[in-house]
Amino acid sequence: MRIITVYCLLFLLLKPLAGHAQIAANDSVAAPYPSAIESLLTSFQPIYDFQKGEVIASIGAYDGEREIIFSMMADSLTFYLQDINPIMLEPEQVAVRAEFWYNQANLTDRNVVFNSVRGREKDTRLPERFFDKILIENSLHEFTYPKEMLLSVARNLKPGGRVFIGEIMVGWRGQRHEGCLKRLYTEKQLLKLLDETGFVCKRIVSVNPDCSEYKVFEVVVK
Repeated sequence: MRIITVYCLLFLLLKPLAGHAQIAANDSVAAPYPSAIESLLTSFQPIYDFQKGEVIASIGAYDGEREIIFSMMADSLTFYLQDINPIMLEPEQVAVRAEFWYNQANLTDRNVVFNSVRGREKDTRLPERFFDKILIENSLHEFTYPKEMLLSVARNLKPGGRVFIGEIMVGWRGQRHEGCLKRLYTEKQLLKLLDETGFVCKRIVSVNPDCSEYKVFEVVVK
């Protein structure tokens, strides 16, 4: 796992940085649970801005814990948790994690639905023209076929839907992730990939000033 700063770990909490983001060993919790929840929601709610009733997918969701916390942003959300290795996304396990995190946040059920989907390397296997928002958090650089996957993601969006891609940005071409050893994107490379797959970037957000190298690209289909 890449150690950046304590503050960076707070908002990257529960999303594996070492090993394959779609097939990875679980990271340990780096902060007291309520503080971790507050940090994630404070950092990401202004970006994702989930609204009541939205249908959301997360590509490379691993165990779904971050998505469970994100589901606290609004009532009646529907989440599709997608990964090529669904072993951590068994419905019973997701239900146990959801109960745990909601208890930690002292929240009751917000009528959120979680669905698990096993994807393929070139295809999300998610419904087409179905999602209001799709998250790809710290996973794109590990996709074997990033162009094919982004083309698949584009088909999954409703008209006007948005994709949020979170990645650690690097300063030079060919730099590798210290954990998984996969090549990371420079901002220029990622924007080029998005353009080649039919997306246009609406904004780029540095999520946390103490971890400015992690950025979220909000994109839409051209």
